[in-house]
This record gives sequence, C-alpha cells and structure tokens, in this order.
Amino acid sequence: MILVLFLFALLILITFIFFTYIKAEFADVYISNIPTFHYEFKIKIGVYLFGKIKIFSFNLNKEKLRKSKLINKMETKMKEEKLGVSLRDSIKILKDAKFNLQKFHAQINLGTEDVIITSALVGFISSIIGIILGRVIKHYDDKKYKYIILPNYTKKNIFEMRLNCIINAKLVHIIYVIYMFSKKRSEKEYERTSNRRTYDYSYE
Repeated sequence: MILVLFLFALLILITFIFFTYIKAEFADVYISNIPTFHYEFKIKIGVYLFGKIKIFSFNLNKEKLRKSKLINKMETKMKEEKLGVSLRDSIKILKDAKFNLQKFHAQINLGTEDVIITSALVGFISSIIGIILGRVIKHYDDKKYKYIILPNYTKKNIFEMRLNCIINAKLVHIIYVIYMFSKKRSEKEYERTSNRRTYDYSYE
C-alpha cells in the first residue's frame, strides 16, 4: 500500500514538473539614471498546468520586493558571491532552456561621454537583442515584438529603459537552468581550487 502511494505521488510530481508552465508578465518596467538611479516595475507570475489551467498567481512590485525577506536574502547572497558563469555559457544555457517569448516591447535611451562609444554600444545592443529574438521567436508579429535603441549624443552617461514583455516556460526547463548554472559554477570553483593547489605545490 505504501509503495502504491509512493508511486502515485511520484507520478503526480513528474506530471507537475513536466506539464506545468510558469508565465511571467513584466509590465511598466522603467529603469533610469536620470537624475539618479531609480526603477519601477510590475510583475505578474502565474503557474499553469498544461499551459491553460491556472493553479495560482501572484503579483510583485517595487514595494513588495523591498519588503520581501527572501529577496533581501538572495540579494545579500548575490553580493557576497559572484555568479561564476561566463557570458558564453550563460547564453548557451538560456538557449537550451527553450523559453517562449510571447511579447517584447522595449525602448532604450543610451548615452555616454564619448559619441563613438555611444554609437558602438547602440549597434552592439541592437545586434544582441536581434540575435536573441531571432532564436526565441517562433512566429514573428510586429505588434508583439518591437524595440528601439535611441542614441543620446549630449556627452553624458545616460541610461533609460522602458520594457513590457511576457515570458512563458516549462517548469522542467526552469529547473534545468538552475541546475546548469549551479553545475557550471561548481566546475569554475573546482577549476580555481585545482589551479591554486597546483600553484602551491610548484614550490615544493
């Protein structure tokens, strides 16, 4: 009887992991350093079985985030410890995760003290966004996906971004991302430890 209950619970867990979708809606995200750094956002996160049956959802905003003890602990931990994963590895992990970008509206106003650097950054960011969208979008719709990068040539360090997007992903893919980042970080930590040991022994 216990074995049957265990197998039944295991079946439910596997079903939940493989057929549960997490939908995150980022609305009215605004980040700026004008005149000083500040930000605003609204996030709605929903959990859906088979992508259609809502299990539960919750909302996050700036005030709730500030009051969240869990977020504060995570922020403190991130400050104390580096991610330890290269940009190339990060892009590969996120690419393999198969996230579904259902909507992406972005407007960025960017400027530096050097007009050449400003132009180069605008081109670089536009290219990166274009590559990412090309990989994650299955069917292009100009009403759902649009972005503009505006250069600011006032010779000041300026950054201003407005963002609205919807991301949908399977729970199993999110678990995969967390696992792969943890694995890569462990590998980096092991490599650094091994290098230190080799360096220490070289004097013997």
